[in-house]
Amino acid sequence: MIKSMTGYGKASFKRKKLSASVELFSVNSRFLEFTFRLPKQLNFLEPKIKELISSRINRGKITVAVNYADYGTGIDQLITNENSTDEIYYKLLKLKKKYRLSGEIDINHFLEFPDIFKIEKPEFT
Repeated sequence: MIKSMTGYGKASFKRKKLSASVELFSVNSRFLEFTFRLPKQLNFLEPKIKELISSRINRGKITVAVNYADYGTGIDQLITNENSTDEIYYKLLKLKKKYRLSGEIDINHFLEFPDIFKIEKPEFT
């Protein structure tokens, strides 16, 4: 069993177009406390990391920082919120008719609404 509560460790790896690093900081504390800095895609790992650390350390304030980078593995997904897009289109048509506006509705009108498109990375399991 580890005796000191103060420590620092870092590990990293890089494979093809993916890299990650993990840093652990520990300082003296009467209780076992955790702080996590994880990318959104890795939040599901928090309970597993707590369990692993708790099996080896009884006290201390532990900070776990994970950096993750995906350098173009092509797994990003462009998501279109079609319900919002439909609603915006019909509202624009209604405004055009009500105020007797000329011109056509085109893609530039939709680009004014940032919630229509978003880029997501798939969740890890």
